[in-house]
Amino acid sequence: MNKYLIYISLIALVSCESKTEPQAIDYSNTEELGGQTLELIKYSKTRSRDIVRHLYEQALEKDPKLKLLESEILDFNDIKEDSLAQFREFINYNNLYYASANNYAQQIKDSVKRKRVLSFLSNSKNEYKSTISKHTEVSKMIEVLEADLEDQSNIMRIVISETLIDSYQKNIPKIESIEYIDKALRVLIDESEKYTETNK
Repeated sequence: MNKYLIYISLIALVSCESKTEPQAIDYSNTEELGGQTLELIKYSKTRSRDIVRHLYEQALEKDPKLKLLESEILDFNDIKEDSLAQFREFINYNNLYYASANNYAQQIKDSVKRKRVLSFLSNSKNEYKSTISKHTEVSKMIEVLEADLEDQSNIMRIVISETLIDSYQKNIPKIESIEYIDKALRVLIDESEKYTETNK
């Protein structure tokens, strides 16, 4: 077999492997929850009360792809802030200029001159807004997408953590343990009532 045929064979092999469906992650089989007794997985007072986050972190350790996605989301938030900082500073600087210039214009005592200067500033501001119109449009869309990503992240945490809590719920304590308490209480109540009966 020549090098050309070997090369083709390798491509075919890689292609077949890439088409294989990834195995579904069984989040319920985490180190903490999988196959353990209720005694081992009971809630500890030392844990955070944010159970969704606690369970989600368990899932992150189980699923490398999910962990990578979570890392990418966190990294993106930092990159986004750095990228938008320059544009936000540009916007703020211009807004401050027009606010300051307007204050100066309002101090002009001659009404004709004041009106002319205010008109000049208004035209300048409109031209500036036109110049950044595309930037503004993209900036507004980013705000919408940011909210959407935050919503999606919360939904993802809920859905994944629910898988784990569902596994936890299968370890419900035996009813006999609480039925014993029920019976013991009834006996104690009956016994105490003997000392509270009156013949008056």
